[in-house]
Amino acid sequence: MDTRRHYYMKHDWRQVKGINEGVKLLLSKVTAVAIDCRAEPCGHMDQQRAITALEGALKENHHLKALDIFNYNMNESEFVTRLLAAAATSKHLEYLGLWNNRIEDNGAKFIADFLDHRSHLHFVNLHGNLISDKGAITIGKAVAKHQHLKVLNLSYNSIADDGMQVLAKAVEQTVHLKFLDLQHNSCAKIGAMSFAHALEKTQTLKYLNLSENDKIPKIACDAVEDVAKGRGIAYVGPKHTVHSAFRGMTHALRHILRLNSHKNKKLEDFDIALLQAEDFEHDIEIHAAEPTETA
Repeated sequence: MDTRRHYYMKHDWRQVKGINEGVKLLLSKVTAVAIDCRAEPCGHMDQQRAITALEGALKENHHLKALDIFNYNMNESEFVTRLLAAAATSKHLEYLGLWNNRIEDNGAKFIADFLDHRSHLHFVNLHGNLISDKGAITIGKAVAKHQHLKVLNLSYNSIADDGMQVLAKAVEQTVHLKFLDLQHNSCAKIGAMSFAHALEKTQTLKYLNLSENDKIPKIACDAVEDVAKGRGIAYVGPKHTVHSAFRGMTHALRHILRLNSHKNKKLEDFDIALLQAEDFEHDIEIHAAEPTETA
């Protein structure tokens, strides 16, 4: 399933294997590029040359609106810095995907700095990047100040309560964030209760995914669920296990949108675009499981 199509329907995505092929597309001035880096050469010098070429191509493409680079070991902060500095030359970039890249907390800091200076970003996907509390705190503070961010995916990281509290505070303060995916992190009672409080105050959030955060006790799980129901916010909690063939983006998104459409709930253009992107060959399944009973 094409993960980009779930979050960005306006552009003609081009997906390639390896940075070298991505460079060719970027130089041809395409507006949306997805680069699967699993095909990169193993030699260090070859990788450095490829990265330098990518950096140059990004600086040359001033039309770029969506960039997805995935399956690359980015835990060298120099590469993340160079990549984001080059991408910053595009005045139109709205989607940034850096999933399964092991950017860790140092990389998260550069992402936060990038958010501070790129007010037009709408979608950020940081799935599977070994981000912990430290990185989540810096990102959360940037999100709270951001003027246009609608979707943030931090699923499959290592964010515990300290980071969750800052992200919950960002949910309270931001005026644009609609979708937050925190599936498969390390949220526990304090973090969950912070989201229960945030959901009471948010004016914009429509979807929250805390599934597979197994440390959240039942009392906190119920508190978040009760507030979400009262506010009409779609919520997937830790008592649900979400199975899907699709792992690159959020697992619960299709299920949530289908429920809303089946209830004849009025959907915005943003929601309709996501539904149109649906690949119905793979149905999503949500199975109830017993939450932890510890208080």
